[in-house]
Parts: sequence; structure tokens; C-alpha cells
Amino acid sequence: MSKSLFKKTAAAVAVTGALATGSAFAATSYFATTEATEDVVDVLVDDTFVATRGIFDDLSAGRSIIGSGTFKADTLRLVIDTSSSSSIVEGDVLGAGLMRINGPGSSGQLEVGDVSITINKGVISGTVLGGASINSHVKEGQSATATVTGKTTITVNGGEVKEAIVGGGKVRKNDNATAYATSHTSNEVEININGGSVGGVVGGGWVNVRTDSTSYARVSSKVNSVVININGGTINSLQNDDDKAALSITNNEEPIAIVAGGVSSLREATDVSSADILRTTEVGSAVINITGGQINGSIIGGSVIAEKSKDVATVGSVQMNLIGGEIDGTVYTGSMKIDTNDTQSMPTMKSSTLVLGGDVKVNKIVTGDATLVGNELKTSANSATHEIVIDSTNVVIEEGIEVLGDHVTVGATGNFNDQNDSA
Repeated sequence: MSKSLFKKTAAAVAVTGALATGSAFAATSYFATTEATEDVVDVLVDDTFVATRGIFDDLSAGRSIIGSGTFKADTLRLVIDTSSSSSIVEGDVLGAGLMRINGPGSSGQLEVGDVSITINKGVISGTVLGGASINSHVKEGQSATATVTGKTTITVNGGEVKEAIVGGGKVRKNDNATAYATSHTSNEVEININGGSVGGVVGGGWVNVRTDSTSYARVSSKVNSVVININGGTINSLQNDDDKAALSITNNEEPIAIVAGGVSSLREATDVSSADILRTTEVGSAVINITGGQINGSIIGGSVIAEKSKDVATVGSVQMNLIGGEIDGTVYTGSMKIDTNDTQSMPTMKSSTLVLGGDVKVNKIVTGDATLVGNELKTSANSATHEIVIDSTNVVIEEGIEVLGDHVTVGATGNFNDQNDSA
């Protein structure tokens, strides 16, 4: 059973072009599903759509643009709150909407103000995107752009998200297709994990290329500022053994739980580095605050590039405040490459500051970057400035601090518990 859900108000919002359902409407908040396989029970509270029962393929707070078209909205708000132990969303949750741009002369533009997604209860089998999902077949001279101009807020109070939470958008080039001028931009992203469990957290955006070694592509994602607050719950690894999963990093030799910047990956991993393909991720600034919870994997202060393509990834300043919880992994103040070509440049960053306090427990700290090829992991210095401050006698760093490069400052306001005396 296919079903679309929406709330009409007096605020005018323009919708034009070939759209998934309908042609034009007036709305402050719009909520749509690509498919609903059971009757959907929805509750509208203060212009917020609350999904309480039903099974959705994908659930989107924004409009779907299929073929070409334009969608603009001021505010999109979505709450998932169901006591069902089975999946309420079999696919992905999309904050700003879905764009599938294809065909001669096709272009698409999506622009929204603020996006809010709250997950209280329920099971989501896929990824939660704060922004839009763009699948691009854009020809030369055309474009596909999505922009979130205001603030994106994703809050998880309970339930289970089996794949990742991504603050920005997803930009993908599909098989045997060109993808000219395909981009996603988010202004301000805030991710709050207070309970439940999620399959990793990415503060920035995610760019992806499916198996194809011939077509042209320029796909990019940008987020101006990111704040990630982990106050409880469980953060599991981004990696997924199924390379057809949404966020497909299949090398799990170094499980990654949190990435402050963006992620570039290949779906159905193949070497496409010889093609005229460029993937770009950018994050202006990022803050990670951890006061509690269980982190089952490493933390990357910068960005991640996975598989063999051509990539440019940048992060500005990064601040990590780790004052509680348990981090079962390494904290890298820099970035990581996974199974890339030798010629692939490491993502760049300007500076990082790491503050450890309270009773936080960490496996290890590396003040620099890492390269993972197969099961071999190598660390390296970068040109950014790195500062580490240890602000509590109860901090535990089980394997110490690996200091790399000449731009690193390590200080402490008191003694700390380095169990291996290696800092």
C-alpha cells in the first residue's frame, strides 16, 4: 500500500516539476513515505508528524523529486515513536527529502530551512540523514543541488538505528551515469544521542559512487558546522559486512564509531580511480562532546575516505571534549584512509583540540592520521596543530598516547591514570 502524508498550513511553499505525489501545496511541515506496506497511524502535534505505527520503506520529512523539479520549505519536523519491536522503517529516514534526477535536460533544486528528527522508540533498518538523499544522473549543463539553510537537529532518545546517523546529506552517482554539478550543503548540524543504539555517527555528509569506471562525476557534500553530543546510549561501528548497505565501508579491521567530518565510500567496492570522478566532502568546524554512553569503535576527528576513487576531503577546526563514557577504540585527532590507492591524498584539517576529563575511559590516542589497507594499519603525522589537555585524575588511557609530528602539545591539569605508563 502506497501512502503519502502531509500537513497543510497557511504558509506558502512552492513545489514545481515532476514530483512523486501531487503538484503543489502550501505547507510548513511536509511528511512523505515512498511506500507504506501497512496502514500508517500518524499524529500531528504542533505541525510535527509523529510516526506511531506502520511499516515504511523510506520515511522522509521532505518532498520527493523524481526526474526533475523544485521543492522549498521552511521547517521540516519528524518524530518516530513506536513501541513495536520490528522495524517501523525498513529503509532510510531522510530529513530534507529525496532527489532522483535523470533524463535529458533534467535538473533539480531542493531548499529547506530547519530540519528536526527525533527518535524516541522503534527500529530503523537503514540510515538516518539530516539532509537529503540525491541519486544523480545529471547531464552536462544541468545540476542537482540540495541545501539546508538553517539548523539540522537529530535527537535519539531510544530505539535502534541499525545503520549510521549522518548529519549532512547523501550524494550518489549511480551505475553508468554521468553526474555533473551534484551537491548538498547543510549549514548547521547538531546530533544528540541520549539513549538507544545507532550504527555509527557521521557529523558531515557522505558521498558515494556505485560500481562504474567510465562515467564522469562531480559529487560533493558540505557542512558549515557540526556539533555531536553523546550523553548515553550505544554507538556501534559504521562498517557493514554487506557492501550494498547504505554506508558501505566493508573493511572492519579498525571499527569506526564516530566521524566528525565527512565520509567518501564506494558502493560495491571497485577501483574507479582511472575514471573522471571526483568526490568532495567539506566540514567547516566540528565539536564532539561525550559525557556518557558506550562507544564501540574508534573516533575520527577529521574525515574518512574509503576505497579507490579520487577524493578531496577537508575539515577546519575540531574540538573533542571527552568527559564520560567508555570508548572501546582509538581516538584519532586526524583523518583516515581505508583501502585507497597509494596516490590518494589524506584528508586535510587545520587544528584539533582534545580535552579528556571526568572518568572517561579510552583505549588509545593518536595525534595524527591513519591509513588502513587490508589488515595493516599505519599512523602518520599531519601538518595540523594538535593539542591534548587531560583534566582529571580519573581519566584512563589504556594504551597511552602516540604523539606524531612537531605540532603537538600535551598537557595535564593533574595526574591521570595511564595504565601502561606510555604517554
